[in-house]
Amino acid sequence: MTNYDKVVEAKLLDMIPSYQHFLNGIESSDVVTNQLQQIRNQQGSHLFNTNALFNTNYSAPNFVGITKWLNTDKSLSLKDLKGKVVLVDFWTYTCINCIRTLPHVTAWYDKYKDKGFVVIGVHTPEFAFEKDTGNVENAIKQFGIHYPVGQDNNYTTWTNYSNEYWPAEYLIDAQGNVRRTHFGEGEYDQSEKAIQQLLKEAGQKVATNIENMPDQTPHEEISPETYFGASRMAYFFSNGTLPTGIQTFTLPTSVPLNTFAFGGGWNILNEYAQAGASAVVKYQFTANNVYMVVGPGNQKNGSVHVLLDSKEITSENAGEDIKGSTVSVDSQRLYHLVNLHGKAGEHTLQLEFGPGIQLFTFTFG
Repeated sequence: MTNYDKVVEAKLLDMIPSYQHFLNGIESSDVVTNQLQQIRNQQGSHLFNTNALFNTNYSAPNFVGITKWLNTDKSLSLKDLKGKVVLVDFWTYTCINCIRTLPHVTAWYDKYKDKGFVVIGVHTPEFAFEKDTGNVENAIKQFGIHYPVGQDNNYTTWTNYSNEYWPAEYLIDAQGNVRRTHFGEGEYDQSEKAIQQLLKEAGQKVATNIENMPDQTPHEEISPETYFGASRMAYFFSNGTLPTGIQTFTLPTSVPLNTFAFGGGWNILNEYAQAGASAVVKYQFTANNVYMVVGPGNQKNGSVHVLLDSKEITSENAGEDIKGSTVSVDSQRLYHLVNLHGKAGEHTLQLEFGPGIQLFTFTFG
């Protein structure tokens, strides 16, 4: 009733990171997984034609267990927003798919906020460092977010919505019913048309023009998101996964497409891999852009030297976070490594890490 169990759980996660893996073990068990699937199937009975403008119709779940509200001076509930059209946007600030979606969401809010339209950003972290309020506040400023954002650090609202994706959008009408859901990127014109229609249903007069903003959703084949922590590792060459612990690796001369190899010393933990002496990663990818989520560890900053196809990366193909051929790692965030400017293809990426750097994921676009 008081949600104090969540307060205790959050403190345990901060004090004992391995507690998360104990929870994961319970939550991913066959019994729990089967029960959750039954609930999802029951909720799925609300679905209409998924290709329609309005593809569902059910009473919207409320916001629960929000640890902190940002961009607003009070806690919010759907009861407070009755009579308004509400877009609930699940996101997290290191997710490249969310980052590509945010310009559209912020534009809709700025365009329709005076017509009874509200966006609620639900920031549900993928990694422990994304729970930090200061980090989320910095992201809010970086991406020009002016609408309220709730920190869903314990996945309580995520669970209440039976959500499974970043980004995920739930469009709620003025009567408090979810009328449209969309998961992932794209369909921006359809989403805006749905917003316009629900505002008209609520008695608002709105223009029918659609935001003319580029859709950056990748349409070519790209490499999968790749995790380097032991709990979600899947593409290590050649065993797929690795156990936790300090290990030394010999870097192979080549790796197959969509796999990676370590070289040098690494400490493999559940959520990330931490670079030791002469630490290297080699990845064979196909994409137009490459991003990585890394942090400096216990030091203030570190560096990563970048090679593309066995040569130092040049300004022609460098992402925006590379200076020369090096990335300066000064905070835990998403870094842009490679930009092939629309010429997606298969390439070899090799990264040489300074000691102590924590490597979480590669993502592609």
